[in-house]
Order: sequence, then structure tokens, then C-alpha cells
Amino acid sequence: MSKQANRILLIDDDSALLTALSETLHRYIPEVQLDCESNVSGALDQLKRCTYELIICDLRMPLQDGLMLLDAARQADSQQLVMIITGSIEESVVKEAMRRGAVAVVSKPLDRGEFVKIVREALSVRSQGGNAND
Repeated sequence: MSKQANRILLIDDDSALLTALSETLHRYIPEVQLDCESNVSGALDQLKRCTYELIICDLRMPLQDGLMLLDAARQADSQQLVMIITGSIEESVVKEAMRRGAVAVVSKPLDRGEFVKIVREALSVRSQGGNAND
């Protein structure tokens, strides 16, 4: 597996949102290296090839969901930071994602400033060798 500083895996089946999030991250955190996938299967393939400081994944997607990816990522690396984004901010969903180890659950529509702040915080925690869930 290859590892590069500030590498993020971004997963969402909404291509417009995937593009918008990618552009936001490149604009506000230009040193970040992004890999984008439109489904969990592609993301799991990426995780076999690369190590990521942060994974940002939509909760609801066809076939496999963000919680499935969260579980797989944390099983492979218990320190892996995963942010879940969702259009459904039900308390039970937030609690379940956090219980499974998500660093954050962010609701759509995303507030760009808050999104960038959470990403920066997660990258900072990871670069210090920590886990935001500690």
C-alpha cells in the first residue's frame, strides 16, 4: 500500500456533490490529494491500494451504504478516520455511525465552512498520530 500526506478518499453516488466537495477541498486545503469514487465497491478497491488520512463517505448509496464502508475501513485500520455525510440526520443514524467509529456525521446540505473545518481537524489529528475518537 502507498501512503501520501493528506490523502483523502471521497465517496458519493451524487456526481454533482462529489465534484463540488472535491473542488471545495482543493480550494480550501490545496495540499490535499483526493481520490473520488461513486460507490462503496470502488472505494473498497482503493483501500486495498492506498492508505488514507481521512475517508469521507455518503451514508445512503445503492447496493452498499456508508456504514458498511465505515465498518470495513475501521476493521482494516482501527485508527482510520471516517466522516459520514447524510441527507438524513436522524439521531439514531448519528448515534449508530458514531458508535461504529465515525469521526463526524455531517448533514446535507453541507455548510462549506463547517465541512472544511471538520476535514482540517481530522487531518490534524491524524498527522499527530491520534484518533479523533479517543
